[in-house]
Amino acid sequence: MIRFSASDTLCRVARYYVSDLTHFIDEQGRAVSGPLGKLGRYLGLIVESASLMKEGHTDYIPLRCGNPVRRKRCIGQLTAGHAAHDAVEWACPLCGEAGHLTNWIGSEFDLGPARDPIAYEGQSEVLVPLDELDAMRRSGRGSRSLRQLMAEAIRVSDRHCFFLAETRELNRLKEFAALAADVARGDDRRLLDRFGARMDALVVTLSSFTGVDVRERERLLN
Repeated sequence: MIRFSASDTLCRVARYYVSDLTHFIDEQGRAVSGPLGKLGRYLGLIVESASLMKEGHTDYIPLRCGNPVRRKRCIGQLTAGHAAHDAVEWACPLCGEAGHLTNWIGSEFDLGPARDPIAYEGQSEVLVPLDELDAMRRSGRGSRSLRQLMAEAIRVSDRHCFFLAETRELNRLKEFAALAADVARGDDRRLLDRFGARMDALVVTLSSFTGVDVRERERLLN
């Protein structure tokens, strides 16, 4: 017969959070400091992706589950959706942790409105491991437009996502990854270093393929 301690049993129970984001942010809409702010930033990353969805849409988002399972972080990938009345519903299909978020509109995590996925000339498809993108998003680095770019990343497998980006955006992501890696520790630092190196390699590859002088390339093609 297998016996579980009370603490082990609690770790196995899936929790459902009903959260008002105003409890985690200040008057400027930014996450407060301390443990409360840490949870607020985690919930805020969920909001970032859901705020870019149309109402009624639910999908995987580029974020790993933050639920510690047996003192070990869950490796599930979260799903989230923009529900009715501007609520956000989210869940982890692996451990069952889920929640309902309200009062996020107007906060720093509100990156909406939803946009139609359109590829523009000069953009490239960037395939990146989910763990690297997750570490980059959790670092909190990046301008609003770059946070939108990362929050909209599309799942292609349980380990990879892709997004569209221009060369200048890849350069900026590389710079922000370097800044984040300087203050990160352990696995997060390793993942951020890899993310930055990946962006750098893409920039070099694209420059070699397309050429530095865009106007000259267009002249030769025409």
